[in-house]
Amino acid sequence: IRRQRQMCIRDSTYAYRVLKLQILFNNSVVTNFDSKLQFTARKWFGDGVSLNKPVKEEEKLPPNYSMFFNGHYENHDGHPTYTFLTDKGMEYLYYAEGEIINYVEFVKAQFSTSSPDGTATEEEEHITGLFSFVGYLNFKNIDGVDLFSYGSDKAEDKRKGLYFSRMKVDVSFDLNKTDYTVSDLNLTFNPTQAAFDPSLSTTRKGSVANCLPIEPQSFVMGTADFIKKKGYVHVRPPLELESGGLSQEWYAIKTDFHWGGPGALADDVGFIPNVLLAWSPSDDTPQLEVLIRLPGSGGEQKTLSIQGILKLKVKNFHLQKVDNTDQAKITYNLLLNGIKLSVFGLGLPPVGSTGLALLGNPDDSSTIGWYGLYKK
Repeated sequence: IRRQRQMCIRDSTYAYRVLKLQILFNNSVVTNFDSKLQFTARKWFGDGVSLNKPVKEEEKLPPNYSMFFNGHYENHDGHPTYTFLTDKGMEYLYYAEGEIINYVEFVKAQFSTSSPDGTATEEEEHITGLFSFVGYLNFKNIDGVDLFSYGSDKAEDKRKGLYFSRMKVDVSFDLNKTDYTVSDLNLTFNPTQAAFDPSLSTTRKGSVANCLPIEPQSFVMGTADFIKKKGYVHVRPPLELESGGLSQEWYAIKTDFHWGGPGALADDVGFIPNVLLAWSPSDDTPQLEVLIRLPGSGGEQKTLSIQGILKLKVKNFHLQKVDNTDQAKITYNLLLNGIKLSVFGLGLPPVGSTGLALLGNPDDSSTIGWYGLYKK
């Protein structure tokens, strides 16, 4: 069986087309399989993208959005599986049009179908599959406040930024087995199960991740109630940074902030705050926010609780940029203002307030300094 440009499956953002399909059968058994697939993406993380390098308007080429995959066939216990891989050594670098992301670069990708779920009939079958990507997410240095950290000093440098794997576009549709038409098509961007490798990632000098002990854990796709439901509160960004805040569509890097621990009393709680570096797609003013969730807190609270005995309430948080011109170094501090400490509901001390500064280290981001201030 030979098919050329057999089928095109698309929605407004993603599409894929089977360019070539050659199958050799022997006694109804597949003995040879040769196929080529074209995948098209017009957006990543909500930003319009193109494989063309940004140039002057008069030098622009026709838009290019496509990646190409070569097909392979495997049979697992009677269940056929088709896997499509990009060519080894092939890179696809999508330049973003927004204010946050510089580019998304894929160094490896594959498309695979899933085994049938047993619901197929003679007339129709539900098909599922996924595109899975490995590569780098390269962020811009925004207004001199390098909040997202992962990237390169030169925009054109390749293989720089936050290294990820298992970033997905999920695919599902119903296939009419009589006339081979497709219905109920869904291609859904799903970065939430991506994994990171810090050893293959690069941070810029003078960036937040280069100064503070934050460790990327996952991507977040924000929803309207996510911040309140998950117990995150807002962190005031550096004064040098102008932001329009988040819109309804937003994404974030969820990080662990390794600020130290209070000892065995909090072992079961996990004394590690989560920090979100969040942004919304925008081609004008950068839309971003920093959010934090304290360990032991629940709901929209600024309270750290250790086994319900010791409670520490923070009035507000502030991410501060410090430009040390004498040493030509930039660092960042996290300020906890208006701290109130209580044990079994009893305030300690009964009057006054405390401030705490977590001091970043541009020479070693794995260590931080603590500085406290008490005011009567």
